[in-house]
Amino acid sequence: MDLGDGIYRVDGVSANVYVVVGDGITVVDTGMPGSGRKILRFLNGVLRVDAGDVDSIVITHQHIDHAGSSLLLRDATGAKTMVHEADADYLSGGRKPLRPRGAAGAAMALFSPFFRLRTFDPDVRLKERDTAGGMEVVHLPGHTPGSIALYDRGKEIAFTGDIVAMRGEHPSFPPHAFNDDEREMRASFGKLLSLAPATLLPGHGPPISAGTDLSSLLAGDGNKESPP
Repeated sequence: MDLGDGIYRVDGVSANVYVVVGDGITVVDTGMPGSGRKILRFLNGVLRVDAGDVDSIVITHQHIDHAGSSLLLRDATGAKTMVHEADADYLSGGRKPLRPRGAAGAAMALFSPFFRLRTFDPDVRLKERDTAGGMEVVHLPGHTPGSIALYDRGKEIAFTGDIVAMRGEHPSFPPHAFNDDEREMRASFGKLLSLAPATLLPGHGPPISAGTDLSSLLAGDGNKESPP
């Protein structure tokens, strides 16, 4: 899907995968394991670019539905994989992956043999205010320790991972069970709002425009029904 401003969303993957075309080509998130070939087909068939034209693969956080095809894409493109330093060891195998609490965690443990992340050592461990794919890295811990947004100040567009998504007509936080630190995540959301981006491109669901009242989330609960 063409979202304008050189930004595309890959159709048919479990979480939103974006391709940003500018001075180079950046892939933002990689979907579940098995999504890599769909992303490569999108690059070749829709954008008419070679896999080797991809410069960077930026992962907004370590959850498997966002990082699951990172190794396949890195091998196919030769691009550098980038993730915040606080999530990097979860992907390299240095730390056990974060698991949701309660029933969601039990279900994930049951199906984990079928959806296993192939560990890899990220090429670049990002920090706050680094540049990735020509965009500013904004550290938004709470959903995971190394969750980030990528902010294009010129276009006023932010790729925001899982910190917020639309549930029907209403914005929502991720479910409690999927958040590493709820209080820290809410503080990070306030930080994101202070940037005043015109458009948020979340990890799940449609784009969120500046006209959406997001500040109401900080006053209410707002996190029981959205995707993780």
